[in-house]
Amino acid sequence: MKNYPVVRIILSFICGIILQQYITFGLFLFTVIYLITLILYFIIPFTATLSRKLLFFLLITTMFTLAGNLSADICFTSRQFYSAKIEKENSFTVYGTIESIYLINKKGLKFELITDSAYVNKILLKRQVVLICNVIDENTAKMDSLYSIVAPGNKICAEGTFIKGRTCRNPGEFDYNNYLHLYGTTGLLNVYNSDDFKILNNSKDWFPDILFHVRKSIAEKLSRYHDFQAASLMKGLLLADRSEMDDDTKTEFVNAGVVHVLAVSGLNVEYILLLCVILLGRLNIYPKSFLTILFLIFFLLITGMQASVFRAVLMSAIMIIGFLSSRSTGVINSIALSAFILLIFFPFYLYDPGFQLSYAAVFSMGIIYPLFYKELKNIKNSSIKMLTQLVTLSLSAQIGTIPFTLYYFGKLSLTSLVANLIVIPYIGILVGIGIASLLFSYIFPYIALCYGSINSLLTRLLYLIVHISGNENYSFIRIRNYSLFDGIVFYLLLIASIYLFERFTHSTARLFLICLIFANYLVISALANKALLTKNEFNVIMIDVGQGDSFLLRFPNGETALVDAGQASMKFDNGKQIILPLINYLDIPVIDYAFISHIDSDHYSGFVSLIQAGKIKKIYKPQLDTSLSRDIKFENFIRENKIPLTYYSNSEIKIGNTRIFILNNKYMHFRKTNSNNDNSSLLKVIYGKTSFLFTGDLGKTAEKY
Repeated sequence: MKNYPVVRIILSFICGIILQQYITFGLFLFTVIYLITLILYFIIPFTATLSRKLLFFLLITTMFTLAGNLSADICFTSRQFYSAKIEKENSFTVYGTIESIYLINKKGLKFELITDSAYVNKILLKRQVVLICNVIDENTAKMDSLYSIVAPGNKICAEGTFIKGRTCRNPGEFDYNNYLHLYGTTGLLNVYNSDDFKILNNSKDWFPDILFHVRKSIAEKLSRYHDFQAASLMKGLLLADRSEMDDDTKTEFVNAGVVHVLAVSGLNVEYILLLCVILLGRLNIYPKSFLTILFLIFFLLITGMQASVFRAVLMSAIMIIGFLSSRSTGVINSIALSAFILLIFFPFYLYDPGFQLSYAAVFSMGIIYPLFYKELKNIKNSSIKMLTQLVTLSLSAQIGTIPFTLYYFGKLSLTSLVANLIVIPYIGILVGIGIASLLFSYIFPYIALCYGSINSLLTRLLYLIVHISGNENYSFIRIRNYSLFDGIVFYLLLIASIYLFERFTHSTARLFLICLIFANYLVISALANKALLTKNEFNVIMIDVGQGDSFLLRFPNGETALVDAGQASMKFDNGKQIILPLINYLDIPVIDYAFISHIDSDHYSGFVSLIQAGKIKKIYKPQLDTSLSRDIKFENFIRENKIPLTYYSNSEIKIGNTRIFILNNKYMHFRKTNSNNDNSSLLKVIYGKTSFLFTGDLGKTAEKY
């Protein structure tokens, strides 16, 4: 650590940010503690070298830990949110100022809004909070008109539905509310008619407005000269806007271990640097460096100042300045310095997945790759040497990001090494052609169209490569319930292995060391494993799907059943966004029995995405109701996917030592209404002396019976 002083500083600063979650020192206590440490340092005699060195280390560590704590405290306590009791309000009117505008897409127009005041059922909320406002209107002409006139700085009035971000209500579910609060956003405002969104005045913030128009112009050019698939990818690579990319495609990028290319980060900044070198090649070193840094800052601004881009731009700027001043800070110190600068201004970035993955990758490359490089020096063949260097560089980055990848995605890619060797240079070609098409679009549109057509063709090939390497049948191993404890153990053992690796010179000894550390990791990490479901017993989980219901049953013999699957709509799909992550979290590969109580969308439609994902083996449902078009469509969908279908009848299903009684026609005398709810099928599950009755949406008469 002697050669990496900035690393010590950033580690202390990070500790202070983390401590803020549990204790805050405040400015007064910060000053007192630091002054005491400083006084002790000068009181100790100069002859006590060891004591003074130790105290100096404590002095620096204390100062930056307290500074990190204070920085995080200022950042997080300055934010304001609505009361936790306000979860959903249908009658919500807000007045505020547009802070930033997202690119328009088929889902609507999105703004970041700083409110001045809001009215909820005629009650005034006088609080300045940040909202994400979504304007959704099927009239595309109105939406395009609004998109053409709206600008950052506009004072607006909007009426719609306020929704707090969904919290983690089921195991394995993403906590969207926590994610919004991380960035200081209190919730969402959905405006379902563009007429309910009014611009009160045309005041603009000139600099954000210029950036928005640049982003909008670039997005329009990309859409004009590329097909939809290529344009959506290029917007992601150049503008950090992936809203138009298909969710299944993103999943395949994750499976293949190349999802990092979709995050605008160091890779994209390297391409921008290369472009600057080509365009500014004949200039003197000082104006060239100055213009390069300016261009990087501009790129940072038009991509929305994301953590990964900020990191890459800061690092590049630090390296350029270090080169100009003839002072080499070293790669590790440069990485640490960029992280320190970033966290001073944005301490909440520490909890951002992009920040974590980005810095884990570059630190890992800076520390692990040199170890590989030493071993590759003796390779004579230049082609083989270059290939192995690329492989080991990619491997170094992936080793460092394993804990974060497993924590956020729960997948360990088996194809990532090969996929990265193909995809990373391929993306470089796409970015280069995309930038060329952009430049020519303003002067020679025909040439821009040619470049765009080439990019469209290459994008299809890229998606084919990712589709093959990201096939879920073989591309990854699913790792369940990866925890913070597992990550800490991983990094501690990784540090130990790096330290010991250089002290073991024999290859056999090194191999034995790696095997020993890996075995220790498996044993230690297993100590914190906790199973939610108990083996060899009957487990019932009531899944929180909001409107509707859903129950997951696991029987003692390991088979599973799902009784209803909640609602699925364009806005939110319970099957895809709740039940699928839950069964993955619980290590349930497939649902053996699916029971549908009745054909109401808040009970059956969640099954659609589960069927598409191949997670349903057999379905039980009521007799086909030919008067319901949705029932006909659903049965056709089931048959298209070749899933066995059984209609309910009075019967008994034995699963191990558990019995399921289907009580269908036996109690028909109380079903005299026209309500589909009263046609809900009854399931009684008996396990030992315990029984459960699943009634769907039966009405009062049936419930009373």
